[in-house]
Amino acid sequence: MERTNPMDIKNSLMSPPESIPQDNFSPSPADAKMKTLYPMPKGRFQPPLSPPVSPESKSLPDDHNALVVRDPILFPTSDAQSASPTQPPLFPDSDAQRVVDEHMKAVPQGFFGPGLGPKKEEYMVVLEVKSQSIKVFDQNRKAYGARERQFLQEDSRARGMANRKYTPIAPAASGGRIRVPKPSGPRQSGGIAKTPRQPKPRDRGMTPDGPKKQNRDDKDFNSLPDFSPPKDSLPAKRHSLKIDWKGTPYVLHNDPYVSLLHPDEVHLAEQLRLDCATYLTSKRRIFIKRIEALKIGKEFRKTDAQQACKIDVNKASKLWQAFDKVGWLNPKWVEKYM
Repeated sequence: MERTNPMDIKNSLMSPPESIPQDNFSPSPADAKMKTLYPMPKGRFQPPLSPPVSPESKSLPDDHNALVVRDPILFPTSDAQSASPTQPPLFPDSDAQRVVDEHMKAVPQGFFGPGLGPKKEEYMVVLEVKSQSIKVFDQNRKAYGARERQFLQEDSRARGMANRKYTPIAPAASGGRIRVPKPSGPRQSGGIAKTPRQPKPRDRGMTPDGPKKQNRDDKDFNSLPDFSPPKDSLPAKRHSLKIDWKGTPYVLHNDPYVSLLHPDEVHLAEQLRLDCATYLTSKRRIFIKRIEALKIGKEFRKTDAQQACKIDVNKASKLWQAFDKVGWLNPKWVEKYM
């Protein structure tokens, strides 16, 4: 025998018809038919029973279609009173009339002025929440429009005053005393005036060709001894002294000292934006410093070249890099001058 699960979805696809509100679980032919079609499951899957019908439902008529539910009456009318004379309205007229009468009696005579004050009909309009705007508008449409326009203009002026910016006023000092600002100037300490400290100028230049330019006066190369290697010692390779440098190069073809430079040196000076006199002066300073380093047995580095030259430190580093690439910084070229 096949075992069936009463809670299986296949057995619950069709819901049983709902019972009428007056059902009190009494046996009837309809109940017997329903038990036959939908047998009550037994065992652990037995569903809970429905709660019994309230005893109040016994007083209802047998025909449940005749049951009519009515909302409570808010305001009394002749139709409502005739339809349900036993049910009192939620807001009877007598309460509104009574509240208005009590209020008018409580207001002393002449409180609003002679012949002034709201009337009883106006109180009732407020209590019944009835708008009178259309009624007032129809009485005099032109005057109503002029008054509303005046209200809008006054509101615009009020908004303009709210957005107005005022001149800021310094807050008053605490204690009612006026604070006098201290005069600016050198501080007095023990009768000795101290001048403000000035920032120290930087010795290092900017890269490349920044706000701080190289010293243009360092061009007197004739006043310095020339310990540099001969020009014919450069390799036969074209642009042997070429280095990487950003910026538009100079054109030194018309320089008065261009004949003193090797073509590769001319190309190097143009890349570094140095005129021929400045290049020759920096070149001689580098080899003078090279001899001094060799005398004390010190290795010649980029820092020594930067300290020897009076040009931008980055340009001095590029000179050291170019001379070292072709072997000019080898001690053999300056040993004879020691």
